[in-house]
Amino acid sequence: MATVQEDTGQQTADDDQALVRAIGRELQRARVSVGWSRPELVSRMRSQVPVNTYACYEQGIRQCSIPRLYEICQALDVDVLELLALALQRVERDLEKTGVRIDLRKILEDTRDELKLLRQWAQNKIKEDAPTTDSRKSAVVRLPWVAIREVAVFCGIPQNSLSGYIREFTPESALDA
Repeated sequence: MATVQEDTGQQTADDDQALVRAIGRELQRARVSVGWSRPELVSRMRSQVPVNTYACYEQGIRQCSIPRLYEICQALDVDVLELLALALQRVERDLEKTGVRIDLRKILEDTRDELKLLRQWAQNKIKEDAPTTDSRKSAVVRLPWVAIREVAVFCGIPQNSLSGYIREFTPESALDA
């Protein structure tokens, strides 16, 4: 019985560390997207955070408190909830609750035959929701997990295969979301 608890505890610790690393990677993606170095970002924050402390956040070595995460996101002009949702999506946690973010333009660039219906949907969705002529600009949508299951059925793709494709269609950073 004790072994099961230890394994569960270790799994929880591993999952938590994976999430800390994913949040750090999202912070780094957002910072790089705006073209700032770590010192530039830190200089734009209200509090005096040492650059090496911030680097530890990005590297997933150190957990970031919620107020500090909020402050960093404010400096980056990134929605903290979008950043957290992308981190959760990348570690595939709580997708049933948070849904998934998908960059429709990435779907359009994919040429796999089995995704033909998905490409058609993405093209129609862009026309309807994100009518922009700038093809470099992302067109990100949030889909509830139940919709992903229905898309899999509609496209005739096993849900686990579609889940794998969705990883490829995740926005580059929270700035895109």
